[in-house]
Amino acid sequence: MGLALQQYVADFDGAYPQQEYRTRTILVGWEDLLQHYTRSKTVFNCPSQANLAGSNLDYFYNFYQLNEYRYSNGQLHSPTGKLEAGLPSASELVVSFDIYNKDPLSVNTGNYEVVQAACGRKVPAVILHSGGANFVYADGHVKRLSVAQQQEIGCDLYYDPAKHSNK
Repeated sequence: MGLALQQYVADFDGAYPQQEYRTRTILVGWEDLLQHYTRSKTVFNCPSQANLAGSNLDYFYNFYQLNEYRYSNGQLHSPTGKLEAGLPSASELVVSFDIYNKDPLSVNTGNYEVVQAACGRKVPAVILHSGGANFVYADGHVKRLSVAQQQEIGCDLYYDPAKHSNK
């Protein structure tokens, strides 16, 4: 997933994928935009999940940090992917992480209950991975954080888990 993200950013002049946008008939999510690079949506399904039917997204996308809204002519436009050059440190910014998600891909993939599950406050996400979760960073590397590391930092989306992962 990290490699797919980096390939997307390279192909789109340094821009990260937007979280989602709507065409006339369908909702296109960040996982749809990366599918060209992963070749399958099953990459976004956790292999530890009992139901691998492909209807659940098991990774959260940090759209607060990687999308930006634009104003023009007095109107707010749909969010666009932020440019890589505008990130403070790609090696320290969490882009995606394991979640315990019951929402289908075509529905909201970033609800707060799901975020809490990935942050160790609810049992399912941490049990699935022997007490930890995988975090993908903006530079493409992946790191596993234990439950203790996740709880220590509170898993705030604006907080960088890498800075506290060795405690």
